[in-house]
Order: sequence, then C-alpha cells, then structure tokens
Amino acid sequence: MFDPLADIDRALADRAGWTWFDDHLRYTCAVLDLLRRDRLTALPVKSTRIRIDPGEVCIAEGQAQWYFWRAPGDGTWTPRTIYAAGNAAFVMAAQVGNALANHIRRQQAEAGTRPRWIGEPAGSIMVSDRRIHLTNPDRAVPIAWSALETIDLTAPDRVVARYQDRGGAFHLLQVHSPWAALIFVIAAHLHFPNHPLLLSGNWLPPGFEDKCHLAGKSCPPVRTR
Repeated sequence: MFDPLADIDRALADRAGWTWFDDHLRYTCAVLDLLRRDRLTALPVKSTRIRIDPGEVCIAEGQAQWYFWRAPGDGTWTPRTIYAAGNAAFVMAAQVGNALANHIRRQQAEAGTRPRWIGEPAGSIMVSDRRIHLTNPDRAVPIAWSALETIDLTAPDRVVARYQDRGGAFHLLQVHSPWAALIFVIAAHLHFPNHPLLLSGNWLPPGFEDKCHLAGKSCPPVRTR
C-alpha cells in the first residue's frame, strides 16, 4: 500500500536530484489519491496550533506569504499652501516650488488608486479538508473551500484565488507556500473538477513519477482518474 509518510531512500534521492519541495509534491499526490478514494481519514493526525472543528481533518501546516490585489490608497490628498515674504523673485521661486510639490503629491495619490499586489506580513497556513487558515502576527484569514470562486496554480509554489468573505465582499488572493500545489488540488477536487490543470495533471512537474521511481518510492497515478 502506498505510504505518503514513509521516508525515501536519501542516497537514491540525492542521485535523482530530489529536493524538499519534491517531498511536498509527493505528499500532495497522496492526499489527492486519498480524497478520490474517500479515505482522507487514513492520514495520520497532523499537528496544528489552529483550532479545528469536530470532525475537521488537518492535512498540512507550514510557512506562507500572501498578498491581496487592492489599491493602497483612495486618491485623496491635501494641497499644501505656503506664505512667502521677500522680494518678488524669492516669492515666485517659493510658489513654483510649492506648485511642483503639490503636483508630485497629486501624482502619488493618483498612483495609489491603481490596484496591485499588496503583501501581508509573513505567517503560516493551515490546510484542512474544510478550509485554509492564514495567520500572521496581525490577523487571521480563514477561507472555506466553498467560498472560492476561482483558483489557479500560477507557479509551483504560488496559488491565486478569488473568494467571497463572510460579509459578501470579493477578494483576489495570492499565496506563496510550499503547499501551493496541495491547496490547488484540494480546491480543484472539491469544487473545480473540470479545471484544466487538474484534468491534464499538469499541476505536477513533467516526469515527477519517474523521479519518484529513481528515488526509490512509488507515486499514486493522480494525473488521470
């Protein structure tokens, strides 16, 4: 029986170019295989500092950095007025300098209205069968899988999702974590079964199964159902 937690032969792994990220991918393959066979409870209990609900299964926990797509400002700014005394040349120079400074302030305010990825302080992520839970020293962001409207794996360690919060507002979120692929496959399995990355199996790097074999371990056939 496939055991996702069994250690690999590290000597073979080194020759195959195995990395810690491959450990995360292989574990993700195991989780998807168990989900498809409705046997997720067969996973050994995972430790977490996040309070979980009765019956909820913690699947993984680790470091994460996340970003929200939003504008850092609302476009407001306050013009500065100066009063200069002296000869005409001095007063004119002071007024021109102030006008230039106000122009720069206005440009900065306008630039602040353009959305961009705004990073949150680094923290951790807990992944369960019901949600992801982002935590840093400033805030906690629990997101139920059912709240997701879209999701995509944009890089091996990066997932982008749009979700609706409890107040009804929509947010675009980008999470950088070694568990990005795990987040993607759980979400896709539960709510996006026709996602092209899931159907094609291309969320896994090419040749990953062969790499597992070279490292002395099997990998469940998760590229196809």
